[in-house]
Amino acid sequence: MLQLKSLLTKIQIHDRRNLALQLFVVFLGVSAGFLLNNWRISQEEQKLEERDISAFLQDIDYNQAQLKKATNSESIWLNRIKPVIISLKNKTITIDSTAEVMPLITQISRLELHTGTYEEITNSGNFNIIDDLQLKGV
Repeated sequence: MLQLKSLLTKIQIHDRRNLALQLFVVFLGVSAGFLLNNWRISQEEQKLEERDISAFLQDIDYNQAQLKKATNSESIWLNRIKPVIISLKNKTITIDSTAEVMPLITQISRLELHTGTYEEITNSGNFNIIDDLQLKGV
C-alpha cells in the first residue's frame, strides 16, 4: 500500500510539472502572438502616416504654386485698376471708368486649394497615428 501511495505521489508531481510546462508554453505562445500582432499594427500605422504626410505635402506644394500664380496675376490686376481706385477715392470716377472696372473685377482669380488630404486624415480618425506634434498643431 505504501508503494502504491508513493507511486501516486510521483505521478502527481510529474503531472504538476508537466502541467506547469504546458502552461508556460501556452503563455509564451500567446505573448508572442500579441507581440507580433502589435508589431504588425505598428507597421501598418507607420505606412499610413507616411502616406498621409506625403499626400499632405503634395497638397501644400500645389497650394503654394497656386498662391504664387494668383499673387502674380493679382498684382497685374491691381496695377491696372490702381488709377480707377484713386479716382474712386477722389470721387472723380466716370461712367466709362466704371464700365472699365467691371470686366477687371471678373478677372479676379479664385484660389482652388487642395484640402482633401487634411480633411480625409481628420475624418478617418487617422489623425492620431501622426507622431509629429508640430504637424498636428499641438
